[in-house]
Order: sequence, then structure tokens, then C-alpha cells
Amino acid sequence: MVTSIDGMNTISQESPTNIVDRSEEGRKLLADLEAKQIVEENEAENTPRDNKKIDIKEIRYILAERYRVNSSIVQLKYVDGEVSEVLLCYTPIFVTALGFDMDRGESHVQLNYKDAGGREREILVPYKTVLTKSGIFELMAMGVNVPEPLAKDLTSYFSYSINRLAEYLPQLKIVSKNGWKNDHEMFVLGDVGYTVQGPQVVKNLGNLQKSYISGSLASWIDGVSPLFDHQIVRFKCYTSLSAVLLRFLHVQSYVLDQYYESTAAKTASSNVASSMIGSPSGLRQSADGTKVGSERVAENYTDLPIYLDETSSMKPEQLQELIYMWANGKTKNRGTKDGKLQEPGTWNTVVHLTGEAPITSDNMYTGAQVRTLEYYGGILDRIPKELEKANHCINVNYGHIFPLFIQKVFENFGSLEGEFLKIKASFNSSTSNIDTRLDDTYAAIALAGTLLEQIFKDIGIKEVDAVEFTRAVREQISENNVIQKYSDRALESVASLVENKRKFFLTERHAQRDNIIFTDDDGAYHYEILGWLVVYEGLENGKEYSERRYVDFIPETLKKYLEQSGYDVNRCFQDWRASGIITPQPGRFTTVQKHDDGNKRVIRFLAKYLARPENQNPEKVFEFLNERYGKFPTPANKEELVQIRERMREALSVSLALENEPAIDDFILKMGWPK
Repeated sequence: MVTSIDGMNTISQESPTNIVDRSEEGRKLLADLEAKQIVEENEAENTPRDNKKIDIKEIRYILAERYRVNSSIVQLKYVDGEVSEVLLCYTPIFVTALGFDMDRGESHVQLNYKDAGGREREILVPYKTVLTKSGIFELMAMGVNVPEPLAKDLTSYFSYSINRLAEYLPQLKIVSKNGWKNDHEMFVLGDVGYTVQGPQVVKNLGNLQKSYISGSLASWIDGVSPLFDHQIVRFKCYTSLSAVLLRFLHVQSYVLDQYYESTAAKTASSNVASSMIGSPSGLRQSADGTKVGSERVAENYTDLPIYLDETSSMKPEQLQELIYMWANGKTKNRGTKDGKLQEPGTWNTVVHLTGEAPITSDNMYTGAQVRTLEYYGGILDRIPKELEKANHCINVNYGHIFPLFIQKVFENFGSLEGEFLKIKASFNSSTSNIDTRLDDTYAAIALAGTLLEQIFKDIGIKEVDAVEFTRAVREQISENNVIQKYSDRALESVASLVENKRKFFLTERHAQRDNIIFTDDDGAYHYEILGWLVVYEGLENGKEYSERRYVDFIPETLKKYLEQSGYDVNRCFQDWRASGIITPQPGRFTTVQKHDDGNKRVIRFLAKYLARPENQNPEKVFEFLNERYGKFPTPANKEELVQIRERMREALSVSLALENEPAIDDFILKMGWPK
């Protein structure tokens, strides 16, 4: 683009103490004439200028009206026909290119110079670095030798250079991060911008890896192709490349979490997938970085996958916070030094995690949980030779699949959305919102797989039906991981509390026909009680055994339990109230009920929502009675049967089940006892 600084008529050999070397006047004049000739020849062509032809000699000539740049930068001042020279900078530094950052909307200049150590430097900086005094101070730290009092004057030199050279200088394509640009006209990976016309060179200010391509495609195929017989390897390749499609398919970011014991080659499968894009070691990120650092990585690798290894070492709350952030797809709002609001960073990504335990928990919001695919398993066969060969291969051969994949994307861009909707429709087996969101994710994965399988066919790797393959993996993941609504998971936790802490609840049986309350303390008064199990008996709708059952919680104890379990109390109460699970007074979460000869404010649950299905089985209840009261003999008469029946009803009251009479009758009939 520009000639070596040594091409400046050996100016590096001149003494930096001399502003102008008069003994070299003839040499300077000759250089100016040569530069003038270049400019005149270009202008005479009367054709669009080739920006790449400009060199240092030409730049010096264009600036010569005001500045003379040799071993230093000297400003020429004209007074009464006389020319005086004023030193600006001891480092000869040139504006050699201009550019515009597509991501940040900032203009940049490229500077070329040779520092005092003789090192040729080329840097790309925003306009404010060369047009403000504070920016000049930054250049000083980068080896530009300018006296502090002259910093402001040097900004005038740069301003003049930009103005005079703009029509001659190359215009650089600059980006601050990878991913899609200009409404999907270009995809940037490293310093390459892929377009439908072919690859272009870009300046990537956020490039974290020097090279994304190494070795040969043939060597990569030879090293890794045997591993594609293992489901997780192929699936990770699909999910990795699906990151490219998320933005224009309007699919949210998601997390693939592979968990198993330490013998499943989890890292190896991630490395094979990442080697399609670049160096596995270069793309693998640290799992213990700061949240802000993780945001920067996600933003820089937008529209690309992220790989984190062995998350088992992270604290659960730290990992959960990162999952929310990745799935949300943007940074938090932050302020600037001048009190303004920063524009939040955004991204689309697929985060690949590995560990020995799943990362999700019951108290995770459904929105984040539904965007986390938990894959249990890995490469379980003992294939040390194949793994060793693949590991050695991808350390030196990588990055060859991505250019082929992005080419497929451009070739089929107009039909990809339609194909995505077609695949999604074939996956849609439910009308629930959770399943619909999963349909989007899996359809994007299958579409990426379809394009990848076309490449595999072209390069000689055994192909499969990507849609059916993805469907099979989805079924496997779904069997191992049932996604529930957030408040439903909290409700299950409360049901477990009632079952496991039975002695902390008083049982009250209200007999309406006799206006009597029977209380079975069962030792509960020896403890700090959590609430009451309430049974209302009596004639209702003509049924003698019609019952209503509730669990009344002391509000403070329930709130404390939910908070300690990591649940959002208000969100749970709101959902439960809307679903009729709790029966509060209007506008509240609580109600007032009579307990212990006084009115108590409680949170009242309909007991059927806290009943554990496995404990409603009369056979289970009979086992419970045998354990509690000793083994029951076969009833010899009706009186003994009535006694057993009542105790079973009592036990089923404890289990919070409703409509127990038919179940008990069926059990008695099954046992062959007399009616």
C-alpha cells in the first residue's frame, strides 16, 4: 500500500537535531521533482485513481506547500516573501490511509512512521487521536517523538494531511468485531470479509486471533473424519455453524452443555467442531474470566460460536449469571464518563460448555433454561489412537470448512428462510410456547447441518440426513431433560417440603356437620411449625364424603424457604394466584383463616397441587400404615375393616390426595377383604 519508510530518500540516516539539512538541498529537490512527476502522470490519465499506487514520495510532494517531511516534520511559514521553518515533530509520520469502522461508525486514519529504535510502525487510530492534544499524547506513548508544547501544532499537520490526501489515499474497510455487516452483505472472520463476490481484506480492530486458516483441508479430513461416527461430534459441528444463521433467521442465542464423567472426550469433540472455523486453542475461552470480559468475547465473536471448557470449576451462581447474559444477547446498560448512556453491545452466539454435571438448576428462569440444550454423554468408546491422531491434526490443520460453509450460505441465501420454516414445521409437535422456541433452535441447527452435509459430500466425508439426525438428538435430549415452567418447579419444591417436613405441620380436620375441629398435633408443637394441613368434611352436593383440603403456610416461613432455594418469591406468588393454586383475598397473596383458636394470616394452597402422585396410591398408603402402626391383620369383620378404612383415609389426608374413597374401595376389593 505504501513504500517502506526507508524509501524516504534514506531520511533515517539524517541527524534528528537538524531541522533542515542545507547540504542535502539538491537531494530533496530531486525527490520533490520525482513526486511531482508521479502526481502529474496520475492526473493526466484522467481515470479513477488506483489508491494503492500512492507512496511516501508522493505524499511528501502533496504536503510540500506547508510541510517538509524528512528526518523530522517542519512547518513552512511565509512572511513578507520569506520562508521560515518551525519544528513540529522529530518523528517523520505520515497519514497513509483512511477508513470507516462499520460497527462503531467512527472514522480512522492509518499512520506509518519509524520510531527512534528503527522499527517501522503502522497503526490505525480514530480521528480524535490525531486531531486532539490528548490524542497526540497517546501517540507519544507509541514512539512518536514530539515535544509536549508542539502537540497542538501537530494536530494541524494531521488535519491538513487528511484534507489534502483524502482523494489519493486508500479507503480501508474497518470493523471492530466479527460477524455480519451491512445487512448481511458481508461476513467478517478475522481480517477477511466474505461476500457473494468473494473474500476481501478488512482491518479487524477486535481480531483476537492472528490466523484462522492453517495446514490443508486434505490433512484435516484424514485426521478427523473417523470421529464423525460419534453423534456428539457431528451435532457440535451443526450447532457451531448454526451461530452464523441465527441473526437473519431471528433465532435467539442458546447454550449447548455437554456433561458426563471425565472419560467422554468432551473437549476433543469441541475441538473438532471449532477446528472447522479456526485454531481450537485460539477459539477456546477461559471459563473463569470476569463478566465484562465474557461480554467482550461474546460481542467480538458475534454470529460465531464460543467454546468454554470444564465449567465444573465455576461457582453455580457465577455460571448461571453468564448463561443469562449469553442467552439475553446484549450487555447491561452502562453510563459514560460524561453522564451519557453507552450503546449496549449485542451478539448472536452459540456457547459450547463441557463439564461433569449439568449447568441448569430448578431455580433458573424458564427463558434461560429453554435456551440451554443439555447433552448427556459423549465419545464413550475407547479410541485413544483416533483421538490422538485427531488432536495432533487439528493443532496444525484448521479453518478450511468455514470458507466453504459461508460460500454455501451466500449461494442459498434467498431460500434459507423458507427452508428454515419448512424444517420448523416438521419439528412442531406441540402448541406450547416452550416447544415453539425449541423448534426455532433445532430448526436452525438442522439447517446448518443440511448445508454442512452438502460440504461433507463434496469433500468425501460420509453424509447423513441432517434433519432426521437433529430430530433424533432432540428426542434424546428431551428424554433426559424435561423443561418446566419456572413457578411449577418452585411448586414441586414446596410439595417436597410438605412431604419431607410433615411433622412441622399441624393437621386439622373440620367436621362441618358437627361443627367440631379435630387437631392432631403429632408432636408438631415441639417444633417451630410451618403451617397447617386442613381437611373440611361434611355433606356437600349430597355426598357424605365430600372433602376440601388445603395447606396453610405461615407466610414468613414460605417466603424464607423460596428465597433460600433461589426462587423469585413475587413471581411465584403471582403465577400461583393467576393459576388458582393459592386462594388469597382479592389483591393479596394471603388470606385470614382460623387456627389455634385465633385468626392467622396464611398463604393457602389447594392441597391437590401439592399432592405427590406416588403417595396417592392406596397400596403405598397401606405400606405407610404398616410402618406407622405395625402390620395390619386381615380384617375379620366389618368393624375392623372400618377401622382400617378410617386410618387409610387419615393417611391419605396426610398425603393431601383428593377423592380417595373410590381408590380405597378399589384397594379393599383387590385385597379380597369383606365389605
